[in-house]
Amino acid sequence: MAAIAFESLIKLFAFLAVGFFVTFGLYDGFVDLFEKARATPGIDPVFGVTASSSYAQWVTITLLSMAAIICLPRQFYITAVENTKEEHLRKAVWLFPAYLLVINIFVMPIALGGKMTFAGLGADADMFVLTLP
Repeated sequence: MAAIAFESLIKLFAFLAVGFFVTFGLYDGFVDLFEKARATPGIDPVFGVTASSSYAQWVTITLLSMAAIICLPRQFYITAVENTKEEHLRKAVWLFPAYLLVINIFVMPIALGGKMTFAGLGADADMFVLTLP
């Protein structure tokens, strides 16, 4: 458990560092980033459901993402096997959602920054965290 907690803190720190760099280093904050993204052609689908996507696709992706929290082996192991005391559950009920909220603050800024920086270059979106800095 200590190794998983340490790994999660390292991931959180690294992701927040890249997020701050993209948001406040490459751009002048959230407002500037989102205004430039809104003005960039081809990025509109990121901001919502468009003619090329559908609500069914959005709901499907959301449900699959939510199911992954429980269906992934490590998540199940931590939830079902390592939870030996009720105090653990009380702490996890607020700590895990807080962790997810904090780590996801910079997902959109990194995605938009990568889309604008590497527009037309065919860069892999999975690598934006590594390639933007």
